[in-house]
Amino acid sequence: GAAVGLAERSANVVVRQAATVFRSGLRLNAGVVAGGAAFVGAAFDVQDANQAENSSLSTVYYLRATAQVGAGAFSIGLGLGYGAPFLRYMAQKYATNKAYEWAADQAARLALKTAFMLRWCIRINVAIFVLSIAIEYMLPNDLETYLDHSTFRINRSNGVADSEAKEVEIFQRAVENTF
Repeated sequence: GAAVGLAERSANVVVRQAATVFRSGLRLNAGVVAGGAAFVGAAFDVQDANQAENSSLSTVYYLRATAQVGAGAFSIGLGLGYGAPFLRYMAQKYATNKAYEWAADQAARLALKTAFMLRWCIRINVAIFVLSIAIEYMLPNDLETYLDHSTFRINRSNGVADSEAKEVEIFQRAVENTF
């Protein structure tokens, strides 16, 4: 990216054009990778929602998964929108393949709509971030629950395990479930 930035400020017109094409290719790849990562995160959220014992927690996971699918589609759309020069170059280089030409046309249309979509995407991402923080800090995981009931805790009102072997077994299960 730094080399592309330097090349775009070059006095040579050909180098500037090549840098523009290369930058748009980088943005296309970044959008596709970001969209893929969002879809993977959504898949994990759906899996967590299916395993959640609490229905309100399950709903939160489903909402977050839905928002991530939207953000992933938006990321891919932005990548395509900013990748229009690269797709035009590919359409010119491989003129026999009409898919590049069609993709370049769609990318050019999509680039016009990005400003409106970007405003909503920022709001959705802020909501996802706040929701993620709330889930991570408000709900204890298995290891935190174990530590609340272990022999070494400060507040001993929760009771203790019957034996050391039982406590070690509970600890191993908590670590296994957490990590």
